[in-house]
Amino acid sequence: MNNLFGLIRIKELMNITKGSKDIKIGLIDGPVQAEHKNLVKSNITLINSDIKPKCLTNDSIACKHGTFIAGILCGNRDSETPGICPQCPLIVRPVFPEETVAGKYTNSNFEELTKAVNDIINAGAKIINLSLGIAKANNYEFPALKAVLDFAYKKGVLVFAAAGNHGNIGVIPLISHPWIIPVTACDINGIPYKKNNLGITIGKRGIMAPGVDISSAIPEDKLSKMSGTSVAVPFVAGTAALLWSLYPKASAYDIHKAILKPDYPRKSIIPPLLDGMGSYISLKQNNY
Repeated sequence: MNNLFGLIRIKELMNITKGSKDIKIGLIDGPVQAEHKNLVKSNITLINSDIKPKCLTNDSIACKHGTFIAGILCGNRDSETPGICPQCPLIVRPVFPEETVAGKYTNSNFEELTKAVNDIINAGAKIINLSLGIAKANNYEFPALKAVLDFAYKKGVLVFAAAGNHGNIGVIPLISHPWIIPVTACDINGIPYKKNNLGITIGKRGIMAPGVDISSAIPEDKLSKMSGTSVAVPFVAGTAALLWSLYPKASAYDIHKAILKPDYPRKSIIPPLLDGMGSYISLKQNNY
């Protein structure tokens, strides 16, 4: 795990803080088994909607995915989960029902996602983790989703979203909104994941983080490994939560800018690697 944290230079931040109770992270994903032994110490709030936020069927794909991402964000530090920001409250608002089938569990739709983002913002989240894609991707002009993402910007809520795992190059509908930070995946050596979606937008305002063969929690107190851009997102969202915990007077724009490494020359469709200490130093230099 230390090699993983060392790659993106967040171990130093994790040594300083476990996060602040004032920095709430919104997880829009599948249901979460909050009673998992590696999550039981976490401060997890489940938002009720048409989709139940608590795992009812522990072997469901949606439940495994939601619990896995939660383990990266706020799992216990003394466990096998990454547990980046365990003292940051986690607000869970599912968009994947437990009946979802293999291959479909990371696809939401515009209507459900719009409701979820609005619910998460109203629940007080300062950071939103979207480890998902969008079904019917050709409908990228869905105005209600754009409006709720505009609302996130105005409220100062950071939004991190998976770039997708289709190996495509071009426009990715969900991450077309300028406030969203798209996230691609890499392995422990920093080599980009071969299935990453890439493009000019991702290269210019995206970031890359570990997302290959990552171990985290799944239901029934078990662990599993997963790969993909959805796995990389919580490393970035969790790092943003640590930074904001350390610099509570910084604005959402300040954290957004620090994460994106403004001095990095962006001339590729592949985004730069997350650099937690680099972002920390950037904020420190600006006296936040």
